[in-house]
Amino acid sequence: MAIYHCHISNVSRAKGSSACATYAYISGEKVFDERLQKTFSYARQERILSTGTVLPENAPAEYADPKTMFNDIEKSLTSDNARIAKKIEVALPDELDLSEQKEIVEKFIRYNLTSHGYPCTYAIHDGHTHAHILIANRPINERGEWLEGQTKSA
Repeated sequence: MAIYHCHISNVSRAKGSSACATYAYISGEKVFDERLQKTFSYARQERILSTGTVLPENAPAEYADPKTMFNDIEKSLTSDNARIAKKIEVALPDELDLSEQKEIVEKFIRYNLTSHGYPCTYAIHDGHTHAHILIANRPINERGEWLEGQTKSA
């Protein structure tokens, strides 16, 4: 049985973070950050079992590719201290198989995040049996655009 674990953190430029770098870290993929003109690639000791992206209905189709989505949110937020995204790390019950783990992660995302306009991507890792959920820090409006100004954070 999983021991409860939930950690929520900001992806903040003030702390030197990038949504693209964070996505590269959680997904195990090589990601080019257009704003920084830098490629991020992290060797992972643990395997990534599954990744996925869950979008609100009105999100642009190209956001199904998280690299595009996180590069776009990076471009839309220009402040040196912008909080571009949030990351949630949560333990998953190891009694569940991978398809059941994916189902509960995606259900959580749909109910709590995309239903409020926030596009998300996730990665399920083995070893400690946990998931990372990366959430754009601005919701998408009914026209498929990032909301401007102060918004309620995810």
